[in-house]
Amino acid sequence: MSESLKSIGAKFVVNNFLILGLAFFKSILIIRVLQESFYGKYQYILAICYFTEVLTGPTNFLVQRFYKIDVENRYNIMWGSIIFKLLFVFVLVFFGLFLAHYFNFSWLRPLSDLLPITVLILASIFFNTFLNSFKAILVGMESYDASNMINFFEHLASFLLVVILFMLKVEKVSFLYLFLFSNSIIFSIEIFVCRKLLIEKSIWPKKNGSLKLFELIKKGVWSYKGYFLPLIGSSGLAGYLRKYIASFIFGIKEDFVTVTYYEVLKKIYDIIRKVIPSLMLFIVPTITPKIHDKDFSEKWSRYIKYYFSVSLIIGIFISLLLPFILKVYGLKEFENYELISFLFNLSLIFTAGTTSVSSLIFTQKKTTILLWGNIGKHLFLLTMIFLFNGQINMLLFCLFETLSFLPLVLVFYVWCYGALSNYREMLKWNLILMVLFGYFLFLNKGISRYMISII
Repeated sequence: MSESLKSIGAKFVVNNFLILGLAFFKSILIIRVLQESFYGKYQYILAICYFTEVLTGPTNFLVQRFYKIDVENRYNIMWGSIIFKLLFVFVLVFFGLFLAHYFNFSWLRPLSDLLPITVLILASIFFNTFLNSFKAILVGMESYDASNMINFFEHLASFLLVVILFMLKVEKVSFLYLFLFSNSIIFSIEIFVCRKLLIEKSIWPKKNGSLKLFELIKKGVWSYKGYFLPLIGSSGLAGYLRKYIASFIFGIKEDFVTVTYYEVLKKIYDIIRKVIPSLMLFIVPTITPKIHDKDFSEKWSRYIKYYFSVSLIIGIFISLLLPFILKVYGLKEFENYELISFLFNLSLIFTAGTTSVSSLIFTQKKTTILLWGNIGKHLFLLTMIFLFNGQINMLLFCLFETLSFLPLVLVFYVWCYGALSNYREMLKWNLILMVLFGYFLFLNKGISRYMISII
């Protein structure tokens, strides 16, 4: 790996560890103020509102991937992607209002019960639509330092805001109002800063004629449908399910306390589960020209081995500290927390393997294989949730979530083994390690006894 890439990676990892550290301590204060049940209801509302990520996430990847290379189409890519995302948000809001007005769906009741909070969340999504497109341009143009600076500012400002509200002992509902409203202000400031940076770096797009709204979408988004459409399933829907399906499933059952416990565990393990995968996608513009170089593939393979090792060590460390961390959050040890922690550790290993392969796929012109792999993964997960719906709890959900990596692993590795021959050694090493850890899962007596009792 080149020195420049190492430098980029080191800065990114340090920046993101700082960001996740801020997010971790911020979540402690928020949960202590909102308490278990109310925080769980808030996360459930987020899970519904953030369905917008199904389309907005893949659109940001499109901007990141093609803005640099398609110079003549930059204006269409930027504004077409923004308009496309805003239209999707408005359609979802209108559809949600229609369902709420004409149908008495119980799962929508929390949104109407806390309507001001729902409106503030939607407002932040609106500002994020512009902000994330501008950030994607910075990443696509390899302005990594600027992107890192903006992300750090956002999380630092949000953290300081929460600290101030916590110290003022603001009541929980007012706390949430002020927190969400202030976040929209922070996003607005970031939009202004991003635009200024893009202009200063001479990468703000020049207007190409007078284009109508749907022409912008056609030229800026739809012309890349071979790359974009598969990402809706593989990155958009899959990313949404990965982040919010548990909150949605337990929220429908109005088990908001379980939502809180699951979200706490996820935030703890995301310290390692998010940093390296996001790094790999972050540097896609840099590694794309080098992907077929043998020297680069050997260095990349060694890098992945380090990733596996670090994931395992940090996962074990988190498991040992888990009882203490729960107390810091003001939460009690819950049933089967050791087994659930084991499953989260195992998912770290599977995430390492699938991310190392998917980061290579993102460098290609088409991403269809990501779609099929993620269809297999989430079809398995949703099928298990449906079959065990009456008995679903956090342990069972985490078990199914971990096992759902197996179809994804199989599809990714079969494709990459043939398409990217330089990386076969890495693929073999990753696959062997994941199979070994999968085997350890079934050797775990606690998991085995629990599965036997369910069956």
